[in-house]
Formats: sequence, structure tokens, C-alpha cells
Amino acid sequence: MISFHPDTRDVYAANRYRSGFRAVDTDDVDRIAKCMSTFNWSPIVWKDGIRNQSNFISCNWLVFDFDDPDMSLETAKQSFCDCIHVIGTTRNHQRDKNGVICDRFRVAIPFELPIPALRAYRYTMQKYMQVYPVDDSCKDGGRLFFPCKEIVSVEPEGFTADPYLDVPDEFERYDPNRLERCKANGVMPISVRWFLKNKIDIGSRNNKAYGVARDLLKLGYSKDQAFELIAQSPTYKGIEDKEIKKLRHTVAHLAKNF
Repeated sequence: MISFHPDTRDVYAANRYRSGFRAVDTDDVDRIAKCMSTFNWSPIVWKDGIRNQSNFISCNWLVFDFDDPDMSLETAKQSFCDCIHVIGTTRNHQRDKNGVICDRFRVAIPFELPIPALRAYRYTMQKYMQVYPVDDSCKDGGRLFFPCKEIVSVEPEGFTADPYLDVPDEFERYDPNRLERCKANGVMPISVRWFLKNKIDIGSRNNKAYGVARDLLKLGYSKDQAFELIAQSPTYKGIEDKEIKKLRHTVAHLAKNF
């Protein structure tokens, strides 16, 4: 089972795709490949089709976005050749991105069993991230994927991916007092520091920036300080003016509640 969005008018405008996703009960690799190359889609199924971690219902497919010179397309084909899979290049494949030209592609492999809970999904993705060079956004339970530029490999037979359903109790337990403690000690939470030092994928950029702005305001930063910190991060530095204006509006709107 996967989710896709039927609107293909402006597939790279991620903000337009917050709701309206449709679940399709299929694990047929040819249908998955067609979906991956046509629509904004996700291996995650959300309640009421609303793309948000809190609406996570299940995930049937392991999906990696490779955007790192350490993993070439040919290496991936060899590494996953004995798995059921779909592999497709993404829009920046072999194009200059932040001064780096490399293979950029996506790999989708079905899980042996569906993942029925967000924590299990995030834990599973973290385990795979320890093996493959993919970034932290792969754990996002609200993640969408833009259409692939070209499907380069489809394999209907082979192994499936193992889900990690036995999640340790200490994994990502939310601490409701974390911001208060950080504020008292004059430090930023790890999640905020990570965002401010790394470049976030465009598909999850705005959602993560919203959360970081909220946390900065809760920590006592002014709206101008919060905006400047985010605007100078690798994610937003050098980005087009309309996105900077959108960020400023988001921070100003959030600041009204503080």
C-alpha cells in the first residue's frame, strides 16, 4: 500500500501537497514504478490523506533518497539486485547541486511486514541510516517524494526489507521539559542545532523550519533573531527571495502566540 497525490500541476511546490493524498492497496512493482515517475507520492499512508506525522497509519515500503557521492547508481543496482525493488533517478541526477555533481536517485523496497506505528517507522529508518548514506529526513513520518526523472530498474522478485518493530523504550521518548531545561542552561536542543548546521531536503524543508522557529521562540529568541538564524542556515542560504519572504511570514505568524 502506498499514497499518491492526483494533482500533477506543480509537483515541486511541496506546500501545495499537505492533504488530498489517496491510498492505493498495491505492492505491484510496475504500478509502484509508474506512481514514482508520475505523482508526488509516499510509502506512508496517512489518516484522511493529510500528510503529517501525527496522521501516520502505516508504511509498507522502505524508501531511500541517495544524494551522496559515496553511493553511485551502479553500486545501488548491484547492492539491491537480489531485492524486490524500484530504482529511479531524481530531478537533480548528475546536475550541479551546491557545488556537487553526482548520481541522485531513489530506491524503493517492500518491507516483509507493514510498519503499523510512527515510532517503529522512525526506529526502522534510523537502523537503515546507520548502513546507507542517507540523511535524517528519511525518518520523517510526513515525508513525500517528488516524481522520479527516469525509472532505471524494476525487479519483481527477490528479498524484502526487514522492519524493526521491537522498538526500545528509550528510543525518541519525548521529553516535555526539554525546552525549559535548554532555556535554563542557555543551550539549543540537538534537533535545532542539527537543522541550523545541515541542508534539509526541499520536501521537508518548510515543515522542519516551522518546528525550529517555534522552538527558538519558545527558547526566548525574538522573531527577528529566529528568522535570521534560520535564514542563514545551509537550507535557506542563497535561496530564492519568495521562499525567504515565506519564511519571514511563517516566523512572524508564530511569534504572535508568544
